[in-house]
Amino acid sequence: MGLDLEFLNRVVDLELPGGRCADGVLAGVHPSRRRGNSPEFKEFRVYGIGDSPREIDWRLSARRDDLQIRLHTDETRLSCRIVLDCSRSLDFQGENAKRTKFELAQMMAAAFIVIGGRQNDSTGLTLLGEKRLNFFPASATVDHRQRQLDAVAKARPVEKGCALADELGRLAESAPRHSLAVAVSDFYVAPDGLRPQLAALAAREVRCLLLRVLDPAETALEWRDPVVAVDLETGVELEVRPD
Repeated sequence: MGLDLEFLNRVVDLELPGGRCADGVLAGVHPSRRRGNSPEFKEFRVYGIGDSPREIDWRLSARRDDLQIRLHTDETRLSCRIVLDCSRSLDFQGENAKRTKFELAQMMAAAFIVIGGRQNDSTGLTLLGEKRLNFFPASATVDHRQRQLDAVAKARPVEKGCALADELGRLAESAPRHSLAVAVSDFYVAPDGLRPQLAALAAREVRCLLLRVLDPAETALEWRDPVVAVDLETGVELEVRPD
């Protein structure tokens, strides 16, 4: 499918939730943990979760309806790693849905790439099935970002499973400290299947966002008669009776 450009234009002014966790030496919109002696003022931004109250400009905030913080040129670039689940379970669209789950997942992954580009942050991408289908290391260049968007647009939910635990484990070993990891999936895994990997990411001070994509038909389950449920990944069938 082609990416929804209207949607991406609407999200371009959002920000990645880096807060004060970014760590590096390049200019961006995330406060550095290593401030210079006389940082140069860059711009104002709305105060968000993770920002330090010490950065609030109280004079400007008093004239507005929201809190404003001051950004400086010595603030650093956030590294964001995005994982997109390409398993068959996402190839589902209920009667009342306008898109498949995978199309929504594609848009979510693309949104993080676009927002990262606007902020001059570096983004990396993994298209994931039973193994890595495509992998892009984190980079902030325009060409790299466009290749990631093209890969997301061309991706298809054709895999029999998703090795999400293995991929999060790799991120826990390789992601820079104080970076951001984003996983977009329907998370049909064992309830505790990701707990060790998430604990390892937290120990490395990597913020992890798990974005679960579900169709309304998967949560409502408004069946009155017996139905046969089919596992989209394995083809296994199971008769389900609502009573």
